Amino acid sequence: MTHQGNERNGVTDFRTRRPAVNAAVCWVAAVASLVLAAAWIWVATTEPPLSGPAVAHLALAAIGAAIAVAARRFAVGPTTAPSPRTFQALTIAAFLTGFAGAALGIVSGAVGSSVTAIAAGIIVFVLGAGVALQGALLYGAAAGRASAQQPRPRA
Repeated sequence: MTHQGNERNGVTDFRTRRPAVNAAVCWVAAVASLVLAAAWIWVATTEPPLSGPAVAHLALAAIGAAIAVAARRFAVGPTTAPSPRTFQALTIAAFLTGFAGAALGIVSGAVGSSVTAIAAGIIVFVLGAGVALQGALLYGAAAGRASAQQPRPRA
């Protein structure tokens, strides 16, 4: 099957839709993190060790939303695409936020005898790793597009 003179198959269709799918996954993770942050902040009024993971969830929601916006710009086309370094920085920030949230939750939960804080720390790490994975996939796609657009030297 051809489309405008180019052969297309399931793999190329997947690659052209991938940034939009990554953006949707990041939006879902950002909203989930925001909802969890609100819940942990509400519970932190009676259980203070939850305040650390709650703040980490808020930061992760902001980072996830930033990756989603950048991914949407990348999916629109090469003229609006951010540089690969944007995805690299946001990916590192997402992973470090998830790791810091897990450390805060586990340490404050162990000190304050709060199993809920430990669970909240583990949840923020899992969400952070998921957002970082989406950022890494987008970084690979952006780096591939950037290298494909550079002119090749003639021998």
